[in-house]
Amino acid sequence: MIDDIIALASISSHSIDVEGLKKTEEHLVKIFSPLEGKIESIRLPDWKHLNKQGQWESFAQGNLFKIRQRPEAKVQLLIVGHYDTVYAKLFPIKVEGDRLFGPGVADMKGGIILFLHLLRWLENSHLKEQIGWEVMISPDEEIGSCGSRSHIEKAAVGKTIGLVFEPSMPSGSIVGKRPGSFTFVIEAKGKGGHAGRGAREGKNALVALAEVAVKLAELQDLDRGVIVNPAWILGGEAANMIPEKAVLVVNVRTATEKVNFQFILDDVSGKRGVSFNIIQEEGWRPPRNLLPKTQEYIELLGIRPEPSFGVSDSNILEAVGLPTLDGLGPTGFNLHTQDESLLISSLAPRFEKLKSFLSSLAYIS
Repeated sequence: MIDDIIALASISSHSIDVEGLKKTEEHLVKIFSPLEGKIESIRLPDWKHLNKQGQWESFAQGNLFKIRQRPEAKVQLLIVGHYDTVYAKLFPIKVEGDRLFGPGVADMKGGIILFLHLLRWLENSHLKEQIGWEVMISPDEEIGSCGSRSHIEKAAVGKTIGLVFEPSMPSGSIVGKRPGSFTFVIEAKGKGGHAGRGAREGKNALVALAEVAVKLAELQDLDRGVIVNPAWILGGEAANMIPEKAVLVVNVRTATEKVNFQFILDDVSGKRGVSFNIIQEEGWRPPRNLLPKTQEYIELLGIRPEPSFGVSDSNILEAVGLPTLDGLGPTGFNLHTQDESLLISSLAPRFEKLKSFLSSLAYIS
């Protein structure tokens, strides 16, 4: 598997690198075609994004890769993954001891290769006629699955179980509960003017939004499963000008429901005379709290779950009622950093566990 993972990780596939995503999809077609399923390439809508200059940009996205085999079988698997990564540039792939380092090797190109090998095994096993499967590998999970979400939800209908091959936890556990997550952009509008002469009449939008950012951060409560991350703020033009406009980008993760922060905007607006407007809200993925059937499948798999503060497409699947196992990929470390790696020795045991799980699933479903 290692050579296959290295080959896939060697192709740049940042979420907005259209050429890299195209090459990656071509590679997916090449390696999945021998499974002889029906392959589809689904065009996704452009992604609208606020850049660091405060300008809105639209980016073309890659295609959603889909392959399906035996939709009439008794047991139906929906295997969901993503081939985009967070890395704008590739960095060296290397093996050091029991670790494979490289861009996306754990999140989640290692998982893609693991389930590719699992499907190869299935297609040559006596279980073949009892288990049908559909694979969906998206190019936009790292930016919220906004384009692929509706396709994933539609594919969940009529399936027995969802399987998500995000990396397992550093302990080797699969992933249990996940918070919900959404990102929003707040625009502040004050009154500009000269920093000196207009100081009395001016309403500094940047200062007001900075206060909002601090108050939002104070809502964070890890014990209740609430994470609030004011990610970046932008405003102002010159040192002698009072900023009339500013924008703030915030990500919120919560174990229950969306966080109410309107009272903060109202309070700061009344105090500083600055108006606020939420100009974009996207990527809401509801909390994953584990369906009762999911709990049964976890027991059947025999690997204990651990909660994670990350989100994945399993949030989407369980929200539409499909019991789903997540964190089925190899053990991963330091995701989204230059030190991202997977534990090489975790691949074979996970592969064997999944073979056993599918064998059991074929007879009890």
